[in-house]
Amino acid sequence: MRVNHAGRLTLFALAAALIDPSVSAAVERQPPDAVAYRVLVTGEVRYPGRATLTESTMSVADALAAVGSPTANAGDEVVVIRPMRPGGLPERVVIALKDVDEGTAGIDVSLRDGDVVNVPAAARFFISGFAKRPGAYKLRRGTTVSQALALAGGVSSNGNERRVRISRIVNGKSIEIGAQPDDTVMPNDEIKIQRKMF
Repeated sequence: MRVNHAGRLTLFALAAALIDPSVSAAVERQPPDAVAYRVLVTGEVRYPGRATLTESTMSVADALAAVGSPTANAGDEVVVIRPMRPGGLPERVVIALKDVDEGTAGIDVSLRDGDVVNVPAAARFFISGFAKRPGAYKLRRGTTVSQALALAGGVSSNGNERRVRISRIVNGKSIEIGAQPDDTVMPNDEIKIQRKMF
C-alpha cells in the first residue's frame, strides 16, 4: 500500500484500513532526494562544462564520463583543482589519465562540490626536413628520437638518418644540438632531418 512522499497515509489506504481491519496500512518512506554536486570539467574533453554528480558518482572517472571522455588531443594527465579555502592555496592533484581509464586502485580522487577537473592538451613536437611525413606530433612521455622518426614514417629517400638535429628552447633561448636515436624528445622540440650530402 503506497503513501505519499511525506509519509502520510493516502485517503484510499486510510479508508481501506477503516472498512476492513484485515487490511494493513504501513507508512512507506521514500529515500530523500540525492544531493547533487557540481564539478567543472575543462580542457581536452568532448563537451567541457559542468557535470552534476551524486555521492555515489564523485570520482574523476565519473566526471570525465559525464562530459564525453577526453579527446584525441588530450595529454597523459588529468589535474584536479580544489578551490582555495580561507587562508590557504588551492589544492592541485595530478593523476595519470591511464590510471583513471584502467581504474587503478587508490589512484582516483574523491571529488567535492566546486572542484575543477582539467584535462590539459598534450605536448607537441615537430619534425621538419627530409622526413616522409613532416609535421606536428603528440608527445608521449619517454618518446625517443628514433620513435619520433618512426611516427613520421622515417627518413625520406633524400634524407640522412645520421644527420638529425634537435632545435630546443633552453632558458628562453633557441639552441641546436646533434640528436642520437635514444635521446629523449622534449616538449616543443623540432627534429630536423638534413639532406644527404651525395
